[in-house]
Amino acid sequence: TNSDNQKSSGSSEDNSMLTQLLAKHILQCAKEAAKNDQKRLHPIQYGAAVLFSDGTIASSHQKQSQEYGCTLDAVTQLAPIMEQKVKESSSNHDTMIRAILLVQADQFGVAHAPFAPARSYLTEYGHDDTYVVLHES
Repeated sequence: TNSDNQKSSGSSEDNSMLTQLLAKHILQCAKEAAKNDQKRLHPIQYGAAVLFSDGTIASSHQKQSQEYGCTLDAVTQLAPIMEQKVKESSSNHDTMIRAILLVQADQFGVAHAPFAPARSYLTEYGHDDTYVVLHES
């Protein structure tokens, strides 16, 4: 019926608004994490934050090296936490706790796609259904 369509449309809008609010919140968490990098070897600092299905959020910042190729990116820094959440929930026979929303941002709050090591990790270790927040140009 028409009223049913309006109800489902409303809940879809509510979900969209909630997703946007969560995305903004974890973007802010990632931005703050980027500021934790005190080494400042490079002009851009990166942080990352991930929202889990249990409502918890974890964040990390990039560990810079003088040789940029040896830098540990912010998203990959979250891998042990993501693995631990899955392991704990599966060993307790609870509902699987998964990463559901992830963002990497610089110290200015601009969202960036995860770098190659993090993209590989996400797709090869079962996190390929995690939503990633990005800025559009």
